[in-house]
Amino acid sequence: MLTTEADFVDGVREALWACVVSGFAATFVSFLGGMGALKESPKILIAYTVCMVLVAVAQLLTSLMLIITSAGSRTGVQAIFDRARDGDVLLGYIAARIQMLFECCGSDGPAYWEVPGSQGLLPATCCHGGLVRHCDLSNTFTAGCTPRVEGFVGRYGISIGATGLAISITEGLGVWLSAALALRFRALARRMQNL
Repeated sequence: MLTTEADFVDGVREALWACVVSGFAATFVSFLGGMGALKESPKILIAYTVCMVLVAVAQLLTSLMLIITSAGSRTGVQAIFDRARDGDVLLGYIAARIQMLFECCGSDGPAYWEVPGSQGLLPATCCHGGLVRHCDLSNTFTAGCTPRVEGFVGRYGISIGATGLAISITEGLGVWLSAALALRFRALARRMQNL
C-alpha cells in the first residue's frame, strides 16, 4: 500500500508507516529479550517486558486505526469528490490522482461530473490515456471511484490491521512469559545468595 501512493484516505499512510516502524522496534526489542533469557538476567528481561508492552500497545492502536480508517474509506472518498466538485483546488488534485490511479471517473461514475453548462465534458483524468484534450462519455472510464478505492483500502487495510492485532496478541503472550521468566531468575538468584 505504501508503494501505490495511497495517501488519499486520511490516516492510511500514517498508520502504514507506524506499522513498519513498530515492526522494526519489535524486532530490536525481541533481540533484547533473547539476550536477557540467554544471560539469565532479570534486569534485561524486565527492560524487554516494558519495551514490548510499549511496542504492542503502539501496534494495537495502529491496527485499530487501520481497520477503522478502512471502514470509513467510503465517506472519505465521497467527501473528497464532493469538495473537489465544489471547487476545492487541493482536493481537486487528489480526486484527479485517484481517477488516474484507479482508472475511474467521479465518485460513482461519469454522471457525477455532469453539471449545467458543462456540455458533456468531463475532467481529463476521467479518460483513457490520461490528460486528453476532449474527454466525454465516448472515451471515459465508466466505473466510479468510491467502490474502487473502498475495495482497495478494505482489502489491504483490514488484512494488515487484522495481522497487526494477531501480532499484538502474540506479543502479549511474550510479555507475560518474559515477566514470569524474570521473576523466576530473580527468585533463583535470591536462593543462591541464601546458600
